[in-house]
Amino acid sequence: MKSYYIPFGGRSIVSIDKKIDMQIKELSKVAVVEEVDVKICSKGIVRDALSVLPFVDVPWNYQGAYEKIIDPDFIFMRRTGADRQLIKFLKYIKTNYPRCKIIMEIATYPYLKESLQRIEGWMFLFKELYNIGKLKKYIDRVVTYSDDVEIFSVPTIRTMNGIKVDLVEQICDEKRKNDNTIRLLAVAVLQKGHGYEKCIKGLAEYYRKNCNSDRRIEFHIVGDGERLPFLKKMVVRYGLEEKIFFYGRKTGIELDRIYNNMDIALGSFATYRQGIAKSSALKIREYLAKGLPIISGCREDVFDNMIDCPYYLQIPSEDALINMETVLTFYDQVYNCGVTRQAVHKEIRAIAKKKVDISVTMQPIIDYIMKGN
Repeated sequence: MKSYYIPFGGRSIVSIDKKIDMQIKELSKVAVVEEVDVKICSKGIVRDALSVLPFVDVPWNYQGAYEKIIDPDFIFMRRTGADRQLIKFLKYIKTNYPRCKIIMEIATYPYLKESLQRIEGWMFLFKELYNIGKLKKYIDRVVTYSDDVEIFSVPTIRTMNGIKVDLVEQICDEKRKNDNTIRLLAVAVLQKGHGYEKCIKGLAEYYRKNCNSDRRIEFHIVGDGERLPFLKKMVVRYGLEEKIFFYGRKTGIELDRIYNNMDIALGSFATYRQGIAKSSALKIREYLAKGLPIISGCREDVFDNMIDCPYYLQIPSEDALINMETVLTFYDQVYNCGVTRQAVHKEIRAIAKKKVDISVTMQPIIDYIMKGN
């Protein structure tokens, strides 16, 4: 089989870059896969500014795709904004290669509310709404991590985000200090939807009520992003500089060393602001592969059909601060249960291997490609 993967500029994001590599590797088990990217190519300030209008094309450069894509059995593409150029390209593929299956991955759905939190999202809204209904003529399946059976009137392939678990090193915390400190970790490109201000407020309230407690709770934040300055100001405002630590963006050995000192990983606590009820975040997969228990403020798809999983705590999706007494109870249930910490990490990692390894999460897509149903 012959196929093409179109990331639409996804390589520019580090975590997505790795995901693209993993997806291509899995698809390569059943086909020869060639990556053909389509990127935005500026046509000048005035022309670029006009591209927000419904009938003016975004300056995506499709030329390479038209030239390189020949006689495909299937095309796997990441979602990009729907405009006339995209519709024209899809029509070209279906007209010239009617047996070609076109599969579009939508990593976050619904995405409209999240998009409208950015100025450019509002600017492109009408263009998207005008063209989106045409996708059903050309796209055969939409890959989604939501529960939707149809998106844009196109049947979906429902799966989850995946990672290569073997590429993530399990936590080794044998040298961790036994100092009665519970360390919470968040690794993220910090955005409003993460809701980490609720953790900061929760810590401030905990120390206000338990100033003499011998149980210390720390919050460690790895990453940068638009929300970082706001969070740093909050920490100073509440006087938590010795309880909350910012590392900036870390990778590789540096990140592994930070993980080795942590007890609980934090997901997102404000995805409801984006209209998202279920998360399929890549970072949750990394937490599991590392072997960390998880607290999140939304439904994490990994734990669907896992009744009373002892390594996952979902707190209510609301604007209230996070109760640190609940966090302490969760910590005790996980770690003070008569087994070693390494045994806990190993068991959590086994969940990752079974549920979110890329070989598992890509299988429904490969089944459709091979069987067509």
